Amino acid sequence: MERKIIKVGDSSAVTIPSSLFKKLKLNLGDSVEISDNDGKIIIEKKRQPISEEDQFLLDLHKSMDKHAESLRILENYDKEH
Repeated sequence: MERKIIKVGDSSAVTIPSSLFKKLKLNLGDSVEISDNDGKIIIEKKRQPISEEDQFLLDLHKSMDKHAESLRILENYDKEH
């Protein structure tokens, strides 16, 4: 998708097509991260920080997935005894 660089005040800007804006679920006022990689400009929607509780739950699920086999063995042991 080709876009032209335009002047906005003392800065340069590139507009985001509405189809891409909607696809990425962007909203006016959202923050984005802009970086470059091998001559390409990367624009990513900035992630909202998550609460400590949500982070705990994510970490718990990762740990349970990592140790699923051990947890299954313990569960079966409890059922047998």
